[in-house]
Amino acid sequence: MTTMTEPTTIDLPLLPLPGGVVFPELVVTVELESAEARRAVDAAVDGRVLLVPQTDSGYAAVGTVGRVEQRGDGPGGDPSSSCGVR
Repeated sequence: MTTMTEPTTIDLPLLPLPGGVVFPELVVTVELESAEARRAVDAAVDGRVLLVPQTDSGYAAVGTVGRVEQRGDGPGGDPSSSCGVR
């Protein structure tokens, strides 16, 4: 017989995605164009953030938990302008 465990709740910083969606198990580069996005990556919990698409009226109702794997320079040379998320 399988026993069920209690669900765990964790608060993750929201990383807004202005240009699309990210599905589980994808590896993508996310441009950190806004101060909100840079703060989310800085506040990542064990490297994890909640990636949520932005809509005209705010945010989508569903997102994906991602892990920040790497942070580096973007095309403009800003050291906080992009990160790799898995």
